[in-house]
Amino acid sequence: MSKKAIRIQGLEDRILLNDSFIIDFQVQEDKSKTQPLLHKYSRFIYIIEGNGKIKIQENIYQLKKGSVISILPWQFSEIVEVKETLRYYLLVYDFGYLNMYIKNFMDYDSNNFIETLYNGVSVIDNDDNSYDFKIIFEQINIELQSNIINDKKIFSHIYLTGKFAEIFILFLRTIESKNNKVNQKPVIASIFAYIFVNSSKDLTLENLSKIFLMSPSSISKYISKVTNLTFTDILQEIRLYKTKFLLKNTNFTLDEIAKIVNYNDSSHLSKVFSTNENIKTKEFRKIYSTFKTINNTKLDDKSPLVINYIKDNYDKDINIISVGDEFDISSKQVNKILSFYFEENFITFLNKYRVHKACDLLVETNYNTADIAHIVGFNSNKTFYRNFIKYIGVTLSEFRNTHIK
Repeated sequence: MSKKAIRIQGLEDRILLNDSFIIDFQVQEDKSKTQPLLHKYSRFIYIIEGNGKIKIQENIYQLKKGSVISILPWQFSEIVEVKETLRYYLLVYDFGYLNMYIKNFMDYDSNNFIETLYNGVSVIDNDDNSYDFKIIFEQINIELQSNIINDKKIFSHIYLTGKFAEIFILFLRTIESKNNKVNQKPVIASIFAYIFVNSSKDLTLENLSKIFLMSPSSISKYISKVTNLTFTDILQEIRLYKTKFLLKNTNFTLDEIAKIVNYNDSSHLSKVFSTNENIKTKEFRKIYSTFKTINNTKLDDKSPLVINYIKDNYDKDINIISVGDEFDISSKQVNKILSFYFEENFITFLNKYRVHKACDLLVETNYNTADIAHIVGFNSNKTFYRNFIKYIGVTLSEFRNTHIK
């Protein structure tokens, strides 16, 4: 008898988490262990009382009064031990909303923000900040309850967004102050989160095999075993999730959305969307469109040209200034384009692209590493080595030996 697949939040909970929500707040409790859950929506949890343990990805964390938990899209979690009943505030939110808010209104690198969250610890216990977290959670709860009783309060949307940002800032500051980093080497449990973050790229099982040092067939079997879905199903579900967000919260055309989520064109996206969601894109936008705070979002018409230029010239001595000059746009605009399409700034996008091209050469040729560094555009073997370790998680020789085997 085969092991039951892990439940995916959002696929079975569409009624609870409908497509019009941004923040959902509840007070919950767990008296015993829970079943594993693969999260489609993000959440923050504040432990009011109790004692236990939670497993997130491959890490187990102690839970106690004042613990703050962050679970990101397409991460696993399960309560693995309950010594005293866990009672907690649960704040479920749309990760895309926060990400878009940062891209449009904050002078902050969204790629840095995403990396900090995914590479930091998922649970913090900080007695100095515990009370501050508790106050913010309670303020959000009061605001939402007031809206239920008195209909919508004036400026409530802005108020909730501000409070929501406070939790994030406090959490990120705590991570940075304690230098809490998890193992950078990719583990198979993080494959779903990796697909989520990189879903706008040309992802294939072959691409994933380079990152996770497994054969494409092994990755495919793992995804199927865990979810009862194929790699293509998971990728499509994530892209449709992002499509719905962009339809609701931006004024991007369907052509622009198709390019951002990596569909061939608007007609292809429209067909896939209506088949899977049982509603046409125009009707969905009409019903759910908000445009409350992410209005007038517009990308430069030169965006596809900029992206193709970088891909065509990655092996040359290019930089963000020279790329901007080529298309008569600012460096800030170059970063904005790459941020919207790939969740990366210029230097990260360029170095990752070079590293992945180097992966092909390591497996398909007998070139030495110094030659490969030069071929893909790195100005020194040391820079190449440092970036390879950063983005692949193993040494050049380990990667080559593993894939040749």
